[in-house]
Formats: sequence, structure tokens, C-alpha cells
Amino acid sequence: MTRSKRLNMDRRRLLRLVAFTAVLLGIGSLPDDAFAQASKSSSMRIGVIGSGNIGSTVGRLWVKAGHQVLFSSRNPENLKQLVDSLGPSARAGTVRDALIFGDAALIAVPYGAYPQIGKDYAHELAGKIVLDAGNAVPSRDGEISKEAGELGIGFTSAKY
Repeated sequence: MTRSKRLNMDRRRLLRLVAFTAVLLGIGSLPDDAFAQASKSSSMRIGVIGSGNIGSTVGRLWVKAGHQVLFSSRNPENLKQLVDSLGPSARAGTVRDALIFGDAALIAVPYGAYPQIGKDYAHELAGKIVLDAGNAVPSRDGEISKEAGELGIGFTSAKY
């Protein structure tokens, strides 16, 4: 299969995953067995960069939907309780581990960290499907929030 066909297949799978995630976020209070119906044949490997409120919530929903998720943190040992509660489809590791592991990556860290992530992990991010949960908050993120306000969050994220 050519790289182009593979990327198109990956994009279609990702679009289904994003749509499914949006639905899950809207119906996150469904019982766990509602997630058991997800097709294993469309399972993806997803690296989650940042396992706080957003990363852990979305990652948890992906695991329940049948995907394999590697949650990352600067201190992966702090994620033991989270991954243990989710079973064998969840793992913990470093940011680099998550980027190498995943067919796709969710970035869910404070926006001020984007330049450093881009600098440190440019090689691992190259060619990846990246889901960006970024939101520049001036009081937390400083100067980059001004740039994001002027250029737009998408253009700023892509730049870094």
C-alpha cells in the first residue's frame, strides 16, 4: 500500500475517532458496557501528551471505546493509578514514548509548553496525526497567547 493511501486511510480512521470522541464527550455518563460495542477492527494506538483533566478524560473514553492509549507525563510513575484502573489497553510513559507509540497524538498541555514540545520532539511529531486541545490563556501561558490571538490558535500550534 502506498504512503498516500495509508495516510488517507489513517485520516478517515481519525475522523471517525474524532467524531466518536465528540459524541462520547457529550454522552460520557453512559454505562461502561455502552462502550464495549466499539469495533476492535478500527482500534488505533493513541499517545496522550499531558494526562491532566483533558488528556485523562479523553484518553479514558478512547480506552473504553477499544483503543490502545499511552498516557504520558514528565513523571509517568504518577499515572499508575490511572492506567491500572483502565486495564491492559492503557499504558504510561514519557512524552517520547507516547509519540513513538501512537498512530495519532493528543496534545493536552498548557499552551505555553508548545514551543518546547515542538523543539524537543520535532522528529517524533513529523508525519503524525495530531489532535490539539490547546487553548492559550494569557494569565497562564504568557506571550504565546498574544501570538495565538493574532495568528489564530491553529496556525500557532502548527508553527511550533
